[in-house]
Amino acid sequence: MTTLLATLAVIIIGFALFGVLFPRRLTSMMEHLTDGLWLWVAVVFRLILAVALWFSAPVSKTPEILRFIACLAVLGAILLVVFPKPRLQAFVNMLARWPAYRVSLICLLGVALGIFFYWSSGACLCMISF
Repeated sequence: MTTLLATLAVIIIGFALFGVLFPRRLTSMMEHLTDGLWLWVAVVFRLILAVALWFSAPVSKTPEILRFIACLAVLGAILLVVFPKPRLQAFVNMLARWPAYRVSLICLLGVALGIFFYWSSGACLCMISF
């Protein structure tokens, strides 16, 4: 499971870096989030992340934090399913109107979260030895 968590962390870092470098392209991609397929992709990704976080927690450097974030990921997946689509689309439209620098700053938080997941999973890169 820690390998799965490390892999998901790299995906999160890559996606968030894309948002840092190309915030307008990210917000235009988000406009398709409420389409059937992409909504379910987001739900499934959150559930897979939650499972990886939960089962990696016992062998991680921060078990309580990973379990808490796993619960938040499940809650996020549920909310995506039960949230009315017009309301979700209104939220996405609001984000699309944000200035590019604000989107980039939020995506930097995503990069930090991905790095935290990677570090916490215990995956080893020679450069990262905390």
